[in-house]
Amino acid sequence: MAAQGTAGARETEPLVRRDRNLRLEPALATHWSQPAPDVWRFTLRPGVTFQDGTPFGAEDVLFSYDRASGPGSRISGAVATVKEVRKIDDHTVEFVTKGPDPLLPDEIAAWDMMSKAWCEKNDAVHPADIAKGDENYATNHANGTGPFLLENRQPGAQTVLAKNPAWWDRPEHNLDEVVFRPIAETEARVAALIAGDIDMVYGVPPQEIDVIAKAPHLRIIQGPELRTIYLGLAVGRSELQMSSVKGRNPFQDIRVRKAFYQAIDEDAIKAKVMRGFAVPTALMVGPGVNGFDPARNKRLLPYDPEAARKLLAQAGYPDGFEIGMDCPNDRYVNDEGICQAVVAMLAKIGVKVDALIQTRAKYFAKVLGGYTIRIPRSTRSSTRSRSRPTRRSGRPCCARRSKSPRRTSPPSHCISKCWCGRRATMSISPSRPTISSRCAMCG
Repeated sequence: MAAQGTAGARETEPLVRRDRNLRLEPALATHWSQPAPDVWRFTLRPGVTFQDGTPFGAEDVLFSYDRASGPGSRISGAVATVKEVRKIDDHTVEFVTKGPDPLLPDEIAAWDMMSKAWCEKNDAVHPADIAKGDENYATNHANGTGPFLLENRQPGAQTVLAKNPAWWDRPEHNLDEVVFRPIAETEARVAALIAGDIDMVYGVPPQEIDVIAKAPHLRIIQGPELRTIYLGLAVGRSELQMSSVKGRNPFQDIRVRKAFYQAIDEDAIKAKVMRGFAVPTALMVGPGVNGFDPARNKRLLPYDPEAARKLLAQAGYPDGFEIGMDCPNDRYVNDEGICQAVVAMLAKIGVKVDALIQTRAKYFAKVLGGYTIRIPRSTRSSTRSRSRPTRRSGRPCCARRSKSPRRTSPPSHCISKCWCGRRATMSISPSRPTISSRCAMCG
């Protein structure tokens, strides 16, 4: 299998997970309840072992919380409302929140459990800080409770997974071994698929759909995903790191944010860059996600470069200004193409964008530490790889050789822009990548 971005195999698991219809279901916890407004109690599944044979229990949950909420963690948001986790007995834990949090089970469905004993043994008690380029034993090794075992990982080359014969649940696949090979180049990835060198590609570029569709031994699987990717503006900085404007931050002026908003033609990106496989959206979540409101999913201001130029002039930038923008070129479908389109559109209103287009490894290492504009940045639902669900229309997500049918979960590609003062939004969503134009925090 060749992947454009991250592979979705599961070596580790959360306490609760989502089924194919996005409903919560038991995973490492068999039951949960709320005995008090600020307390959630979870009963842990008995008889579960990590892949090294050690039993899973309450101590691992407490350890996983400390690890997830500590320095360098990229999953701290899942437990942001948690004040403490306490052990009741070996198979019962309680989460004490900072206030009533009725959504805690939803929030932790993306948070996987780690083995305390394994992390202590291998000096991986704290997560490696990717923004600083740190690594530890857990960077390239895994010891979870999930359906697959990590047999070998060679960063940038391949990752080999094997079926976990001791998994507590019933497998919904016929795989004994899975080999992931990252092939960043679109044409090379598709050529390898057509030639039979690989069985499946994850992340089908729209421009290659016709080529794949004509191959009689291949089929394209379409479906939705729940990730929204957006263009983020460094609104909080007093001065931008990469800009011709000194001593102030132009993004702190709502007229500048509105100008950016009206300068980007989402329909053009949908039609020309994404070949129609995109849906403009004004929200951070799409249909099928709890909280989606169709009435609010409307663009607030029209695409209008002339109006955008007037707004910049009113804000004190009649000739525009220069800024930098970081973009990945191997993480999302057409991520580089979307970035280039945005650069060209902003140039029409006098904003010169110096786009630094780089590999995802360099991109994430940089933007996690600080940025001026970053594109894309993503929010995702807690749906995991084994059950990625809701139906929105059908977007090509992967293509593979037509052998035994297998359910496959789609990827995402989206972008969004914001002028509200918070982070941004322009998304590319589910069955069709979504291009959005409004931050969910705008109201």
